[in-house]
Amino acid sequence: MFKSSKEFVEDIQKTFGYSKMEALDFTKVKNFPLNVTQCLYVIDWQSSSVVYQRNVDKILGYSEEEFTMEKILEIAHPNDIQIVRRATQAIVNHLVENKKMSMRDTSLNITYRFRKKDGTYIKLLRQSSFYSRTPEGKFRSNISLLTDISFFDDSEIVQWDFITPKVDQDELKKRVYEEFSSLFTVRELEIIKLLAINLTSNQIAEKLFISPHTVITHRKNMLQKAQCCNTADLLTFCHKIGVL
Repeated sequence: MFKSSKEFVEDIQKTFGYSKMEALDFTKVKNFPLNVTQCLYVIDWQSSSVVYQRNVDKILGYSEEEFTMEKILEIAHPNDIQIVRRATQAIVNHLVENKKMSMRDTSLNITYRFRKKDGTYIKLLRQSSFYSRTPEGKFRSNISLLTDISFFDDSEIVQWDFITPKVDQDELKKRVYEEFSSLFTVRELEIIKLLAINLTSNQIAEKLFISPHTVITHRKNMLQKAQCCNTADLLTFCHKIGVL
């Protein structure tokens, strides 16, 4: 179920219970090579905080004090934020709920517009993957590498992809569906299923006893919600989130 950022973080924190909070080792990330278009950070979900960051001030303009977990969850472009939040919640919940899965091979790659401190937006590729577990084996923290890709991608489209071992794919698909199932209304889902069998707007209108204009309006709204340019992209998106 899709939640607000605050509710989501609070629920994740509850899953840790009284797990011992051990110090994290940042030796590897300190030596990780970054180019002039990149920065990285580590989020500790147990403490709900950014516990390590490099080059964030150079790429985004935020100081260490300003670049908090709350900031990260809120500064996507208004048109991108719904998909970014849902994709993020799906992968984090999947990691938290599956202690036995191969976390090191699971990641989320997503491109979206990120608001800099000066108020302008840049297009970023965010590659987020597992970083550490609790002593009990639960997912605890993730590392995210941000790359400024504005110089070759200035589109308004959010693109994302989950990478996970084959044995975990069915469970992840269920989690993705849970997070995205409320993105579209019941009527929109009806139209999507009819688009998937190649019906035109006029045919859909006749089948659902609504006007062609209403169908066209729904189609425009769905494209905007999914950040897609055309019907083919919309159907691909719907297959990805499990509504088709």
